[in-house]
Amino acid sequence: MRPSYLIGIFLLCVAARLFAVQPFPKLSATYQQRIKPLLKQYCLNCHSTEKEKGELDLESFADLPAVRKNPKVWQKVVEMMVDGEMPPKKKPQLTPVERKVFLGWVRSYLDAEALASAGDPGRVVLRRLSNAE
Repeated sequence: MRPSYLIGIFLLCVAARLFAVQPFPKLSATYQQRIKPLLKQYCLNCHSTEKEKGELDLESFADLPAVRKNPKVWQKVVEMMVDGEMPPKKKPQLTPVERKVFLGWVRSYLDAEALASAGDPGRVVLRRLSNAE
């Protein structure tokens, strides 16, 4: 290969890395504009700093950096909503569109968080064989 091709490939890789779409700014804007109002309308009556039913305070998640500190809470939120346990039957329910937006955002956030925290697992060590094997 000629050196000019190598330089071109290197520059292409650098440019792709620089212009890669970062999911967190978009997730942050959507959280403030669409998700936080849904939390306020449907969830904070029971899961606020004052009441904290189920040992869950959703009011403490004021912005995306606060959300990113505890992704396990959001995994539990998805489980409870998918199972139909939240919101309770006697409380106001999300419309199908609101439910789709909310669950879509939480799943997108969890996927982005998993990608952000994923890394190289290190050297893979092969298992030793026993005498019988």
